[in-house]
Order: sequence, then C-alpha cells, then structure tokens
Amino acid sequence: MTSHDSRPANASADARAVSHRTADTSASRVKVGTMDRVQKRIIKRALRRHKHIYPCASKTSLGECFTSCKDRLVLWYNTADKTTHAISDRD
Repeated sequence: MTSHDSRPANASADARAVSHRTADTSASRVKVGTMDRVQKRIIKRALRRHKHIYPCASKTSLGECFTSCKDRLVLWYNTADKTTHAISDRD
C-alpha cells in the first residue's frame, strides 16, 4: 500500500521521524505515553522493517495512526521515500 505523504511543506521531516535509535517509548520521543503494550510492540516491529517512520497524512504522532478493523489493530505510517505502509498486530 503506497501513497504520497501530505506533510505540510514547513514540517521538518527530521522532527517527525522516529528511528530505531531514538525509539524509546517515552511520551517525549514518540508520544506513546498513553499507548498500550500492543501498540508499542507494533511500532517496534515497524521500526525493525524501516529505520525511520513518520506519522501518516496530517497526523502529528504515531499514536494517531492506529485504526482497528474487525479484531485487528493496524498502524499506518510513512517512510523516508514518502510511501505509506500498514502493519497489524497479526503480521
């Protein structure tokens, strides 16, 4: 699944990027302080697949990028090449 990123032109990609080096799950880094254990695990798996991940579309944190479909939790995120990816709790 791919699409182009719709980040505002003035948004700094570096400021919004999450990398495996900085991906501690504290609220100050990834804004996941209120996320549950499953959401944190999905983010970590996405970081293993892609070194840097960004929130999708107009979202400002990865926590806003989760959706649920039936009994699945899905994280939508962008990568440095401006493609959109999805990973679920069952991947």
